[in-house]
Amino acid sequence: MTTMEAGRRLGVSQGTILNWIKQKTLPSWSTVGGHRRIPVESVDIILKQRHEELQESSEHKTVSLLLVEDDSVLMAFYESMVKAWHLQVDLVTASNGFDALIQIGKTVPDIIITDLVMPKIDGIEMVKAIRGNPELNGTSIIAVTMLDASEIAQRGGLPIDVQVFQKPPPAKRLRAIISEKVKKLYPEGRRL
Repeated sequence: MTTMEAGRRLGVSQGTILNWIKQKTLPSWSTVGGHRRIPVESVDIILKQRHEELQESSEHKTVSLLLVEDDSVLMAFYESMVKAWHLQVDLVTASNGFDALIQIGKTVPDIIITDLVMPKIDGIEMVKAIRGNPELNGTSIIAVTMLDASEIAQRGGLPIDVQVFQKPPPAKRLRAIISEKVKKLYPEGRRL
């Protein structure tokens, strides 16, 4: 299949497919004309792995949180903030959208808190790739950025279900959102 077909089938951008090919995560070959072709079996293997991971993640006992931030000082702040909440949160971090998409391929998070301006793949492109995959519709996405609404719109905008906050991160509001997600995931009243 073509890179575009593989991207559609896996719910990621064509750029992500090309990056996976470059990293030898996804096997491919070049046609005489220089076009990439990907074995259908390889795409099916990735789909099967993602399906199994989604099933496993639905059985977990904690809320999984992916923090995506390229500023190491701000990342350290986020990590200490989450620890101070004393909630049972599986915390995973990534420093850009590319690394975040790889993390999501390993384990689907319940919540993503992301910056928007980052190297490699920025937050806007990452969010659009995530929302393009129906298997990730249950993941809540929160953007915390220095960009204002008009700057976000100029960069292509975000899906309407993405909550956007201005930096610095609003700790109390973020904790409330995560607590609400816990209630949705554990309606029987599990306390974290």
